[in-house]
Amino acid sequence: IAAVSVISTACALSAASSVSAVSEASAVSELDSPEYAQLARAVKDVFPDALISTGVVTGATDLRHYQGLYRQRFNFVPLTYRSDDVERFHGSNERVSVADYRKMVQCYIRILERSVGG
Repeated sequence: IAAVSVISTACALSAASSVSAVSEASAVSELDSPEYAQLARAVKDVFPDALISTGVVTGATDLRHYQGLYRQRFNFVPLTYRSDDVERFHGSNERVSVADYRKMVQCYIRILERSVGG
């Protein structure tokens, strides 16, 4: 197990040191925009007890390639996170429950409905 840890650490360090491209941070989206209001209403439709708040994405996403094609951008995943979920993000046994997946799909449907006036 120790050898695997050393190898994976060496690979991680090697990968980190070979990164040569740096991209600028994306523009900050406006919380008083109609887009944010639509998103917040759609979330409340499916998750009525949810607290709507902002967050920060510390890594790059593919949206940086589409800058200029949208007015507002919100990185968003409508899932309920529990304390034991955090250690599984991008790790071993990463999963979403069927019930949470169903609610996520319902929320995306609501966002689409609201975006076309539904």
